[in-house]
Amino acid sequence: MQSEGMGNIVNSSGTINRQQKEAGDKKCEAADEEIEKQPSQSSILVVVVAEIAWVVLEAFLPLEIIVGMLLVMGNAQDFIHKASHGWPKHIDNDVWDVAMERRDKKLMEMLSSSSTPN
Repeated sequence: MQSEGMGNIVNSSGTINRQQKEAGDKKCEAADEEIEKQPSQSSILVVVVAEIAWVVLEAFLPLEIIVGMLLVMGNAQDFIHKASHGWPKHIDNDVWDVAMERRDKKLMEMLSSSSTPN
């Protein structure tokens, strides 16, 4: 049973002063405001994702520069070889391969000359 009188709220457990109740309400309001000021979980997630994206960008930027320079150097070698020799560079064509090509060419000439009657 509650009754109000002379600034006090009376209930079955005893008397509570109105000032004490208002002070408690103010503390609750302050706590609610503090909770509202704290960022939500979704905003924290957005910040974390943005930080991860920044780290990835910082990591890939030097990688992109290195790969780009390798591509430029390879294309420069190809262009210089074409300009100086007039034909594209043969990949994996070392001294042994050249010697084997000469040998095969001589063998084919010998076979073709011996098979044709004079």
